Amino acid sequence: RGAAQPAASAVMDAEDAGTAPADERGVVFDTAGAFYRRESMYGRDLAALTLRMHADERARAARCASARAEGGGDVPAPPVAGASGAHQTTSADGCGVVVLDALAGSGGRAARYLVHGGAAHVHANDASEAAAAACSSNLASVDPQGGRSTVTCG
Repeated sequence: RGAAQPAASAVMDAEDAGTAPADERGVVFDTAGAFYRRESMYGRDLAALTLRMHADERARAARCASARAEGGGDVPAPPVAGASGAHQTTSADGCGVVVLDALAGSGGRAARYLVHGGAAHVHANDASEAAAAACSSNLASVDPQGGRSTVTCG
């Protein structure tokens, strides 16, 4: 048997990249000509969900440790999601989950780590200067003050 051929839709997605913004679960980003495969959104969903669960568990563990240190035995209630669905992602000492997206492309996954995954900070990198520039622009749309993300090209 020969090597598996990419699905026609994957090839079309790569050719059409940059012609229209992608929208994944409310996070809109410009693929800027970088390879983008719509069908991989479910993998990005799982990555963001896994990160969210890890961030929530770290926050819960920090609350437990804080309650024990203060002599209480009860675990404080978890933070309540706001109207936007956002959760507090850092513990009382300011530590949170930091993510490296080493092959960031246009930054869709990195943006979803910030918006859906509960990342305190995302460091995104791509070898392509054009992709890194697109990633920087896309992360600026979800991190307008720039304090929760950095982008490098290398």
